[in-house]
Amino acid sequence: MKNKMMLWITLLLISIMLASCSLVGSKAGSIKCTGTSKNVGETPGKSEVVNGASRTEGLIIEFELVSDCPELTGVMKATANYFYDAQLAWGTFYIETAYQGGGRIEGTTDYTRSSDGTAVMSCTSVDSIGSLRGLKLDLTANVPAGAGYLSEVPFEATIQNAPQE
Repeated sequence: MKNKMMLWITLLLISIMLASCSLVGSKAGSIKCTGTSKNVGETPGKSEVVNGASRTEGLIIEFELVSDCPELTGVMKATANYFYDAQLAWGTFYIETAYQGGGRIEGTTDYTRSSDGTAVMSCTSVDSIGSLRGLKLDLTANVPAGAGYLSEVPFEATIQNAPQE
């Protein structure tokens, strides 16, 4: 349960990252956004035991994103692959937004949890289409020890190369 909670937090942070990607401004440049993300749904993945470790692949988690950037709308979906005992996760994510007629951000994420229970998630966009074409996102979020997977998790992100109107 503790490891699943860590995975939820990781995926939540990924959604936050995606949210940040969709928060582009009217001028090309760098934008900083803050907000919260909360888990609102899950589709189970395939789980198995490999060399004594529990492994899950293909878990899909949906997050509701709330941000101080008005351009951010919609629900982010993240697909995760993780090992329970390694306290890490990796996977892909995407977010679709209605901003300026619609767009999609896709990327990859890495998640680790330290011995004190604090989680760090780093995300990087690898593609953006529609009104978000050319966007680059950098997100790192720290999840406090003891935060549950249904908790609202705060995030900060920087969006680079925001498209012009």
